[in-house]
Amino acid sequence: QESRGLGDVYKRQVSTQSTGEVVGMLRLLARNKKLLRRTNKIVPAPSVIAPITSRQTRTGTKPKRPTSPHLTIYRFPLPAITSITHRFTGVAMSGGFIALGAVSLFGGPTTAVPAMVAAIKSSSILLTLTKFFISSPMIYHWLTGVRHLYWDYTAKGLESLDAVDRSSYVIIGSTVVLSLIFTFFI
Repeated sequence: QESRGLGDVYKRQVSTQSTGEVVGMLRLLARNKKLLRRTNKIVPAPSVIAPITSRQTRTGTKPKRPTSPHLTIYRFPLPAITSITHRFTGVAMSGGFIALGAVSLFGGPTTAVPAMVAAIKSSSILLTLTKFFISSPMIYHWLTGVRHLYWDYTAKGLESLDAVDRSSYVIIGSTVVLSLIFTFFI
């Protein structure tokens, strides 16, 4: 079977159509030809037998279009960063709790977890760092979770990007202060 261009497909369809439909098809053909010249992209009619996908041209090659900017040159807004960090802390805490449970369940001797706790308590620097790195994600995740619940139930604080930025700064500051309190005073 020989390959036919869009014009042949339209001519074949025109011979069986009324005058109004012929005018509409000719307009569609003209639009397709203009688009093809401008963008190398064909907008096929619904009755074309083998429609061309948006990633191909009539020759079967991909069109040379610019790609969207990469994440390395995009600056995320503060609410996006706090949202991503909220998810990350949730996954990290879940992984930590699962690992701790797996060590106690399958870790060999029944004294594995108490031995880790004793080793951490033996060094004041290690104890301080452990308390900080355990309390920080828990506090941050809890505070951002409360903020999201507040937003969900009241729809307040979402009026402007400035209000959301302010709440993000409050959460970051509160996390630092509360983490230091939990690390050094509790």
